[in-house]
Amino acid sequence: MTIFDVIRYPNIDIFDRESLHQLPRPLLEAWAAEIIKYVEYPFTLDLKNPKNDFSTIAYNTVITASRGSQPYANNTSQGILIKIFQKQFTFLLKKMIAEYGNEL
Repeated sequence: MTIFDVIRYPNIDIFDRESLHQLPRPLLEAWAAEIIKYVEYPFTLDLKNPKNDFSTIAYNTVITASRGSQPYANNTSQGILIKIFQKQFTFLLKKMIAEYGNEL
């Protein structure tokens, strides 16, 4: 991320709807398409649907990915896995913001 991206989007919380709402929708759709590759949903997500809440998609993907990676983990290790996936997806979003800014 550039310094301008940090100023525009200072604290991105992928679980917070308002935090994600300030980002451009095409960027969020591309990001969501990338993170859902980590899990296999039993249904098809329509990322173009204007009713989508990307924070809910991110939360469900983080929980599902952490459960899928260690299905028999205890609460402590499960919490650590959730934080790891959350940071990984946040890092991916920040990287995509930087690339998105360069494309403009």
